[in-house]
Amino acid sequence: MRQPFFPVLAFMLVCLCFGCDRREDAEVYSHQFMAMGTEVTINIADVSQVTARQASQETSTMIKNMGQRWWSWGNGELGKINQKLEHQTCVHVTDATASMLELGRRLSLESEGYFNPAIGQLVHLWGFDQIEISIPKQPPDDQAIGAYLPVPGMGDVEIDNGELCAPQGLWFDVGAYAKGHIVDLAIEQLRDQGIKHAIVNAGGDLRVIGKHFDRPWRIAIRNPRGEGIIGMLELHDGESIFTSGDYERKFEYKGKRYHHILDPTTGYPVETSRSVTVVHDDGVSADAAATALFVAGTDKWQQIARKMGIRYILLIDQDGFIRMNLAMAQRIELDPVWESMVEVVGNDPQ
Repeated sequence: MRQPFFPVLAFMLVCLCFGCDRREDAEVYSHQFMAMGTEVTINIADVSQVTARQASQETSTMIKNMGQRWWSWGNGELGKINQKLEHQTCVHVTDATASMLELGRRLSLESEGYFNPAIGQLVHLWGFDQIEISIPKQPPDDQAIGAYLPVPGMGDVEIDNGELCAPQGLWFDVGAYAKGHIVDLAIEQLRDQGIKHAIVNAGGDLRVIGKHFDRPWRIAIRNPRGEGIIGMLELHDGESIFTSGDYERKFEYKGKRYHHILDPTTGYPVETSRSVTVVHDDGVSADAAATALFVAGTDKWQQIARKMGIRYILLIDQDGFIRMNLAMAQRIELDPVWESMVEVVGNDPQ
């Protein structure tokens, strides 16, 4: 039975626009499969169907294996690490998992802790570690949440020569960046197989290489609260686009929405944002930054973006207003319907 990595299918905020300016005689090979708890699509252009099929099948196998290995609540390596940390403070880790957790620590420190992969115990308390049918019907009480505060951080984790040491009881939840890391690994594998033009799309979060034949890959950003799109932009070779939103894992209780993106300082879901979309050179940084900026909210997202080296950001706040920095504003083709709802803030950070 498939072990889900992210417990619910993501609503695809970011979608591909293959039909735009497409050559009549062109074909894109497309391979869809389930991994990491979501639908993953590998699209490959400008090679033979045989070559594309072989490359996508090998890459999909790797994606599935990595998703199993790094599902925080499964029987893979990370799940077993978490189970051991309930009873001891130091465990052995493989080189691949050590590298992945080191990435998480670096990104967490860069984000001033707004992105915190050590938040797993609190995620479990809320029930957001479960499959969709088990999403909770009401929030935990203040006392239960307070028992997990302050949440440990990645600064409390040490990894040296294959040994990981952390406070006993720390539980990793790597869902906010492992998907980006796996997408990066998939892109590297496709390049190693000679593929020059492709997209790896995991539930709407994706990275591209090359072009869609004679033009850049064009990506549409959907409205997180309804039909239609906010705008479109072109991605260049190697770029990624990732989104964090309050619409993926959620429930309502007494008319209030509770979602899975928790503020590590309060233990409650963040209330200032609907979604944050980030464009960056790699998937893992974009994935982590989208979560960090969502948690940082409307007051601090620019500050944290600068510290994480993120240049292109679009944030939709809880009132539905779009805030983006100048660099993003210069790239996106905004739907005219949204023009009156946009505020361009700050300067181009690079």
